[in-house]
Amino acid sequence: MAGGGPVGGVRVRATALRTEVAQQAEPQILPIVFDIQPPDKGTGLSGPVSLIFVIDRSGSMEDDSKIEHVKEAMKLAVQTLRPTDYCSVVVFNQDSQVILGHRLVGDGRAFVSAIDSIEAGGGTRISRGVAKAIQELEFTQSLVGGSTKIILLTDGHTDSDEEECRVLARKSAEARSSIDAFGLGGDWNNALLEEMGSASGGSLTFLNETDDIADYFRATVSKMQSVALSNTRLRLHLVQTTSLVPDSIYRVSPDVLDLRPPGYGGIVDLNLGDIASGDGVTVFCEVQLPAGVQGRFRPVRAEFRYTEAGSTTEKSDTADIILTVNPNVQGEQNARVTAVRASLATVRIEKSIAKDIAAGNTDGATRKLENLTRRLSSSGDAAGAAEATRLLEEVKSSTGGGAPQTVRLAEHSRKTVRLTADTVKLS
Repeated sequence: MAGGGPVGGVRVRATALRTEVAQQAEPQILPIVFDIQPPDKGTGLSGPVSLIFVIDRSGSMEDDSKIEHVKEAMKLAVQTLRPTDYCSVVVFNQDSQVILGHRLVGDGRAFVSAIDSIEAGGGTRISRGVAKAIQELEFTQSLVGGSTKIILLTDGHTDSDEEECRVLARKSAEARSSIDAFGLGGDWNNALLEEMGSASGGSLTFLNETDDIADYFRATVSKMQSVALSNTRLRLHLVQTTSLVPDSIYRVSPDVLDLRPPGYGGIVDLNLGDIASGDGVTVFCEVQLPAGVQGRFRPVRAEFRYTEAGSTTEKSDTADIILTVNPNVQGEQNARVTAVRASLATVRIEKSIAKDIAAGNTDGATRKLENLTRRLSSSGDAAGAAEATRLLEEVKSSTGGGAPQTVRLAEHSRKTVRLTADTVKLS
């Protein structure tokens, strides 16, 4: 375990499952946790923030008055913004519209009036709304020292434009804006929204109840106003004989997100977006160690790049994983790395089940759900076992209608990971 010095109050720590590893004739997997702690509370970006709403106004948003709840949440979020902050409002169905372009919030009355005019109707093409938001980002490039974010909310599946959405998420990152995606209800594409959040350095939030929307929107604004580090990247430098295990990289704190790097070569870049003051970030990954290595060995160096509040200068800090590899010597496991890895197992199984369901592989999804139900029951997770059982029955009874949705199981599994990361500390 190693960490860089507190440059500007920033602390970076890398912890492996073991620091003493037995020599193996075959490659072996080593789980690693990276912890990043920004400066203490009391610091934050000095410039104005820029918030862009991208809101689904398709016909389904009229059900249960969802659109009205969203509108009220938007107005409360605008009230949380300062007069010197900026905001834009974009809505979409099968098309999109900027109902109020990028401008100072001021007294907020113009935004309240624009939000009140939103009506639900039509289909769903998420890319249309995000494309308009990307155009709005052009007006934010001159802002110095502030945070820029897109809030994307939808309650349904987009209409055959998933790849366009992925491309636009990468463009948002290039424009130094993250996408915080919010899925409302239980019938939306959580895999797509997670990819968009990951690619842009943003997040994914599950919204079961319309009453929760306002609190989440206001919390998003508050974090933007207290950002301590912006444009952050975790760059993993792997030695030539070490490789990163695909689909093993997750941000587990402050929220859970499957981080999907553009490549898995010798240098892997992970976009972590903006980090609020006092809001630590934890990343989990697995590396494959080469066979036959012996002695002291550094499989990975983590380089954390960031811009501090009120600055335009990029800084960096590093942390190394140093192992001792000897025949017949296996060190003790780190408790927190063990716990985080175990909790992520449910997330990874859920993702595999979702892929089987999407591919129509009912037998595969059934077997995995049966195993997952037993696993959750034996671990004492009654709520998780109940949700897995509910989904299992839905999969068994599906007859070619709408595909069963895994959103609620995915939400539960991510809550478990967050709880583990918060309660099991590094030793």
